[in-house]
Amino acid sequence: MIKSRVIVITAILCAFGSAPVEAAATSHLNVSGTSINLDVGVLLPGSQSGCPLDTFLTLQAATSVVHVGGPPSSGAGASGFIQQVDTCTGAVAFGSFDAPLGSGFAAGPHGATLNGSIVVTMVELDPEFNVIGTVDKILTASALRLAAIQAESFVAKTHSRLTGPSFISISNGHSNESPASVSGGLTLDGADLLNDPTSGVSGSFQTGVQISMSITR
Repeated sequence: MIKSRVIVITAILCAFGSAPVEAAATSHLNVSGTSINLDVGVLLPGSQSGCPLDTFLTLQAATSVVHVGGPPSSGAGASGFIQQVDTCTGAVAFGSFDAPLGSGFAAGPHGATLNGSIVVTMVELDPEFNVIGTVDKILTASALRLAAIQAESFVAKTHSRLTGPSFISISNGHSNESPASVSGGLTLDGADLLNDPTSGVSGSFQTGVQISMSITR
């Protein structure tokens, strides 16, 4: 069954007071061909017992990723966003990533498999949303496979907007998309994101085009 839908997503990740005016950097990202999308919500162990980290991850990997106005690259790549909130203190850490995959991404007509490790630089904020610093975390995919559920598919047009204290990301696209089953391994600094009892996971497999613009300052 094929359905048609229009998706509009607005996510305000952090709302802070006005920031000092600095020079802004703009980059464009064109993603096309075959891609997978994964959203994960999970409670991971925190630094204190009984204070888990409410963790949200969004991941997209595609066969063709072209940067315009940023570091030049073309080929398979992965991008996404991670946010963690300490459930006891309210402290926040968040970071985005955009990395080449080379042969680490293999796509077929009805599914794709991802292998590789990506360093994600997370900005840490205290409960009053003051920047503390940054920390690097390792996102590792081990035979992570998303397989299309072929009985369900739809044509989609998407628009999304992500905002934070130092960035804005806007994207538009169109695709032929199917929900996908998720198997294999995905960890963040060794913590299992997919098989934890608290995990909520959704995935999709698609062909199409997505054009994004990011502004950082």
